[in-house]
Amino acid sequence: RKVFNEDFFFYVPDFQRNYAWKSNPKEDATERQVDQLLSDVYLSFKNKYRNYFLGTIITYNDSDIKNDHTFYLIDGQQRITTLSILIRCIAKRLRELKDDEATITEINKYYHRVFNKTPYHVIETSNKSNAEYLREFFGKDEKPNTKDYPSSKQIAEAVKTCENFIKTK
Repeated sequence: RKVFNEDFFFYVPDFQRNYAWKSNPKEDATERQVDQLLSDVYLSFKNKYRNYFLGTIITYNDSDIKNDHTFYLIDGQQRITTLSILIRCIAKRLRELKDDEATITEINKYYHRVFNKTPYHVIETSNKSNAEYLREFFGKDEKPNTKDYPSSKQIAEAVKTCENFIKTK
């Protein structure tokens, strides 16, 4: 909850690499960071752990450059992006199941923000292609067409993996 506080949003600066985590459902695969994070979070939830160690998240706030609500994400962008996608997929799945609208509204607060009448999402990025993909993903109930965002293949795969994960759990 503290990481997804509605009082700020994360911004991935241009010196950071693109989203690069890979998805692979095979447990013996060497590159399956998305699947591993989802599995770890699910086990933590299933075992009713009160806390989950997310790893180091390094941010800084420079209100001279953006505003007091912007935290530049220096370390942890892959994890924060993946968890943001997961939260969005949970809300979408609850909507499909016609779950309690109050619960969905509460979950929406984790990825929608408004500061000075300007909408933001939990994570924004300087990478143009990824930024457009994420804006469309967080802003609509359908995932964006991957053909429109060829440079966002890894994020699109993470979305697909999260959607499948939510449907099977």
